[in-house]
Amino acid sequence: MSLDRRNFIKLTAAIGAGSAFAGACASATKNKSQATVVLPSGIVTADDIANQLTEHLDKRGFAAHKPDPFVTGHAFNGGLQFDDNITSIRPATYVLQPAARVEDVKKRNTPGTLPIFTIFAIMTATDAKETACIDIMMTYLQAEVGLDPKRLSVTTTERARHLFAQFAAHGISTDRIRIRAWEEAQASGSGSGFFRPAGHPRAPSFESFSLEYTLSDGTELEIVECLYAGGRNPVNVCFGVERLAMAHNDRAMLWSDMLPAFKKAVEEDAKARGLALPPGYYEILGISPAKA
Repeated sequence: MSLDRRNFIKLTAAIGAGSAFAGACASATKNKSQATVVLPSGIVTADDIANQLTEHLDKRGFAAHKPDPFVTGHAFNGGLQFDDNITSIRPATYVLQPAARVEDVKKRNTPGTLPIFTIFAIMTATDAKETACIDIMMTYLQAEVGLDPKRLSVTTTERARHLFAQFAAHGISTDRIRIRAWEEAQASGSGSGFFRPAGHPRAPSFESFSLEYTLSDGTELEIVECLYAGGRNPVNVCFGVERLAMAHNDRAMLWSDMLPAFKKAVEEDAKARGLALPPGYYEILGISPAKA
């Protein structure tokens, strides 16, 4: 059985989550008649965010897109899915994509870093602008997820300065916008200014900005990465499902919390598709293939 949305939610139902992305960067006026999806009281789960986000987007004419396999069969990222497949997602669609990053092993002791996580990626309608997306994203994060705007910050480059007024309108003043040198962002390619991971088989190349949220204990979490191509549309908005949950619940998860889910997800997906366990499986679990 492949690792589709329902099966992935079963693996991650214990993690936190959020609610619905308001309108997916469509016109705010167009959505006034739509009911707001309300978060349940108390701790929220991955099941909550998946069901509420999909319901919210379905009502607005967005179509679900099938996620790519978790085990990729190619060498990049240890044979594990790194991100959503932006080359296959069409305008006005969304996908719940399970992902993992072998490079995160080095950050496994950092609260909020997980061995397996969910990207809720939304490809906006073709006429959506990154400025409109900011308005809708910030309304969603503050009004629906209930995040404190004073804890939100942005990381990007000078090339995104045309967006700063939109951030300020939602309570993120310039002193909470971290500006990376364009050359640094290009060299890294990790997002938060520019997204082009070295060796990525799909070779994505986008300007970007990230939104971060600081928990009451001082832990900072990246909760959104928005990819855009210098004003060309549509816009790719990627929410970290688990990160939104942590922000809402004001509590970071730990690497060890999700290792059993990671192990099960890789084993089931590899077996279903007749593939060997990939190198990233052993690297993330911290075991030797010879001893597995």
